[in-house]
Amino acid sequence: MLYETLFEAIDEAVCFLEKLPTRPDGRRDFRYLAANRAMRELFGMDDLTGRSSRDTFIDDSETWYDDFDRVLATGEATRFERETPHGLALSVFVSRVEDGTGSRLVAVMRDVTARKRADAALRENETRYRTLFNTIDEGFCVIEFFDGPHGPLSDY
Repeated sequence: MLYETLFEAIDEAVCFLEKLPTRPDGRRDFRYLAANRAMRELFGMDDLTGRSSRDTFIDDSETWYDDFDRVLATGEATRFERETPHGLALSVFVSRVEDGTGSRLVAVMRDVTARKRADAALRENETRYRTLFNTIDEGFCVIEFFDGPHGPLSDY
């Protein structure tokens, strides 16, 4: 009961997955054993329990399955950032669940879409101003004024 309460209350999206046999089409697949409230809300789903990852997220890249298989094979947890086909940018931690089966994972995900967009906008602005600075023919300078207890104007 205590762990279930924590599992549902945590802000990060958390899910437990179990590797399934290779599908008839030769593709790898996993089944959701459990997904917390944050996971369900992140992907807008009522329940993921028992669902196939392939059938649920049909557009997901094979790199998800590569990472999952690597964690299962080596037992080494991994972290990565990945964008989904639906426009989400996720920071992901994946670890093997040591339950004797060798086929279960826990994944913890955080939505970093806003941060990624802000970073991209900052890079775009830097490029724009650098281009402007490098193409101006006339001389100019940039002056910054700091007014405050530790800025240069406080000395006057």
